[in-house]
Amino acid sequence: KQGLHIGAHGKTHKVFNSLSHDKIREELLSAKDRLFAEIPNASNVFCYSSGTDADYSSTHCPLVAEADYVAAVSAKPGNTSLNAIKNDLFNIKRHSFPAKYEQ
Repeated sequence: KQGLHIGAHGKTHKVFNSLSHDKIREELLSAKDRLFAEIPNASNVFCYSSGTDADYSSTHCPLVAEADYVAAVSAKPGNTSLNAIKNDLFNIKRHSFPAKYEQ
């Protein structure tokens, strides 16, 4: 009620690149069903497990859309903009940390 939203992160937290499309569909739907059964006003934005280029690809974005999520966020470094989000709803960057940290 004060601004915290909880969203789905997959049923077993496995990265999509290690799963078949059928298994990904199961991960997406099972996670969503359980989340909304327990938290009816949960966020309908999916968060990719680990969320890097090594963990999922653009071929997985349509599967997330088919599962009736409205968008998906990654852990890819970089800032985003409203325009970038509108153009790629299922591949949203959400961290502004560099891919490689140097001191």
